Amino acid sequence: MNVLLVDVSVISQSVIFSIFLLLIYSCSGETNNSNKSSLDYMNISNTDIQYVKPTKQITSIIIKNSSDESNVFPFTCGQVFKKGDIPADKTIAAEDADGNVIPLQADIKALHDDGSVRHVILSSQLSLKGGETKKIFLGPGRKNSNPSVDLQHLLDNDFNATVTIIIGSIEYFLSVGELLQSQQPVAWLSGGIVSEWHMKGLIKTSDGVEHPHLSVHFYVRMYSNKNIRLSVVVENNFSFINNPSNINYDCIVSVNGREKINQSVTHFRQSRWKRTFWTDGKPSIQSKHNYSYLASTKAIPHYDQTVSISETAINNLKSKWNNESKPYDIMKIGFIEPYMPTTGSRPEIGPFPAWTAIYLMTMDETAKEVTLGHGDQAGSWSIHYRDSLTELPVSLDDYPYMTILGNPQDACRYEGDKQVCDNFATCESSCDTEYTHDTAHQPSLAFIPYLVTGDYYYLEELQFWANYNIISLNPGYRNYIKG
Repeated sequence: MNVLLVDVSVISQSVIFSIFLLLIYSCSGETNNSNKSSLDYMNISNTDIQYVKPTKQITSIIIKNSSDESNVFPFTCGQVFKKGDIPADKTIAAEDADGNVIPLQADIKALHDDGSVRHVILSSQLSLKGGETKKIFLGPGRKNSNPSVDLQHLLDNDFNATVTIIIGSIEYFLSVGELLQSQQPVAWLSGGIVSEWHMKGLIKTSDGVEHPHLSVHFYVRMYSNKNIRLSVVVENNFSFINNPSNINYDCIVSVNGREKINQSVTHFRQSRWKRTFWTDGKPSIQSKHNYSYLASTKAIPHYDQTVSISETAINNLKSKWNNESKPYDIMKIGFIEPYMPTTGSRPEIGPFPAWTAIYLMTMDETAKEVTLGHGDQAGSWSIHYRDSLTELPVSLDDYPYMTILGNPQDACRYEGDKQVCDNFATCESSCDTEYTHDTAHQPSLAFIPYLVTGDYYYLEELQFWANYNIISLNPGYRNYIKG
């Protein structure tokens, strides 16, 4: 069946988001527990590095060196598989067109109900000549254990990054080095090719006074060649901390002593932003998934492959994304209509936005950049409600009466003689943002970015948006905890 872009502005996008989440999470064999980190849910399998040929070829990924220089390039991507293609007793192995084994690390994140692999994050390091393109074939391989790039490698590398935020005359900061001394980072990727550790905390003054609302998340990805990718996420999104508001500040981000960002920000309440940096430069490689196989997994629509996407359409995307308005800047929202309830047809309304459909149909690098960029900018909308106690998006399991709509009493009930209320903290001043969101006209911003990259930021964006569609309802209408 061929699926074309249609105007579904009359259909609640909450239905689409729920379906997308089920595609990733259902049948993963994990049970919900609000006391666990969402990282714990997704660590279904630690990685194995495969140095064996796949027993058969299931699908492929094309990797291209877009520079003129030969080098060994690290790469990481997400990959979805059909039920049964990678059995429960196997993992993923890789080879090139000549049958040479490609060392591959597989971090399995979701399973089918038969235990076979559903979604996995794949990592490797490829030696490529300038301009060279290599096709990698993926298939099942035997499981194998190998030493990981462990945390000591990061400590030995003297890596550090600092976020400094100045509000008025008060200076707050948080650094990777400080967090490594005070907490145990959580691993998102773990293997001999690459490991990624997550750590977070509230910004604080030199006297140790914490800001109640602003937190920083560091996602540190280190490859065995010591190239480090750092994603910095700054959040203003706690749900129940008193006096939430927009916050104006100056932000400085430094990585290994080098200033990467120095910018004034109006940080909207219930929002967050992300920026990513590489210590040895971003690898100059491009990756292309096999669209036909992706569609066969039923994770994405079957777009009509006879439809040709013009070079003009691609160039228009590029010029619009790179114009002087900087739609990718902090607290910007890309090409999305700022007043989301607007009716009628527009590029972002449909099963996927137009630029995402173009990316899937062409695997074009510009369309991919725009698609991932909108996943980044999804954080700018004020729909993010994090529980400061669990450090996860708020859960109906913990707050069955919480709601954004209705009267304050709608969020209250009696437990015996005691009244218990699940009201969110009230914003008293500096509450307005430039954007108006809703549930009926939401574009899908983070699903494809998570599917093809496996980046944890996009996973949480999926969770935040799906969660907003639930908590925006009156609790009685959604039958309270049942959602």
